[in-house]
Amino acid sequence: MMAEVCIESGILSAAKPKDGFGGFILRQNGQEIPKIGPIKQANDKYSNLLILKMALQMISPQCDEILIHTSSDYIYFNLVSVNLIQWEKNHWKKSNGEEIKYKNEWQIVASCLKGKKMRVKLNANYKGKAELKAAIKAKMKKG
Repeated sequence: MMAEVCIESGILSAAKPKDGFGGFILRQNGQEIPKIGPIKQANDKYSNLLILKMALQMISPQCDEILIHTSSDYIYFNLVSVNLIQWEKNHWKKSNGEEIKYKNEWQIVASCLKGKKMRVKLNANYKGKAELKAAIKAKMKKG
């Protein structure tokens, strides 16, 4: 069984952590679950990682294949490269021995993906993208 996860963040700041909103659409078992929520003190990379983690944790254990849509280069690169495998082999440290940033969240993501076939699409149009982005933008305006 396949699950589809579509993630978006309203936090665009690369450096300074900010409060904002993010959301995802999860499609599995013939259902579509949209979710938007607040994110506290995060930059764009961390906010996308938090959203991905939340979405993956909601996937049914029966799902053996996951399709992830993201507009985040950071998420895309780390999922399609061998980074997760290398980090786990190195006890969640970089090759220079330094602990990876956002270690706890990446460990959860890796755990959720273990044993599943994964595909990742960067900046792809998916059903509901415009609506999800608009809903996040509206929440950001309201604060």
